[in-house]
Amino acid sequence: NPGIAGLFIGTFWTLIVMCGLHWGIIALIINNTATFGYDVINPLIFTGGFAACATILAVIIKTRSLKLRNIAVPALISSLLGINEPALYGILIPRRKLLMSTMAASGIGSAIAGFSGSKLYNFAGSGIQGTPGFINPAGIDGGFIGLMIGTAVTMIIAFVAVFFLGLDEKKDDNELVSDSIEKEAL
Repeated sequence: NPGIAGLFIGTFWTLIVMCGLHWGIIALIINNTATFGYDVINPLIFTGGFAACATILAVIIKTRSLKLRNIAVPALISSLLGINEPALYGILIPRRKLLMSTMAASGIGSAIAGFSGSKLYNFAGSGIQGTPGFINPAGIDGGFIGLMIGTAVTMIIAFVAVFFLGLDEKKDDNELVSDSIEKEAL
């Protein structure tokens, strides 16, 4: 069932990337696209990058730490372009609650994409520049619409989760203190 597969793959894709195991799956995606003209795996991982984007955007809005914001802004830009490792290693892994909420949001959006029958027709990467690759050559179909709905749901859940779970304010306060000490030393 593609919806259940989406829930599973979408939830754990971040950990798969963290371990470097995603390259084996990407080879399958490329092979499916070349052999069949479409792939059903990539839509199941597409929403994860946007979950990271929404989480990082909420962190930027919520944090008082200049140091954290200086890490989060470039991580957001790279995540929008499909490179999520800066967000993963710079923001999500040090804040486990945010990592877990991002993974859960990604799983939910991926399940929606799977249930809607989303397919990748042109391997164009991840992020906003990869979005046109999911449009059926015959025109926009229910799979593409389902993928966009899944992505929107993922982003909303991930964004709101930051405000419910919060940041490690003690850690942020310590960073603020260290930032002011560094400025005074200069």
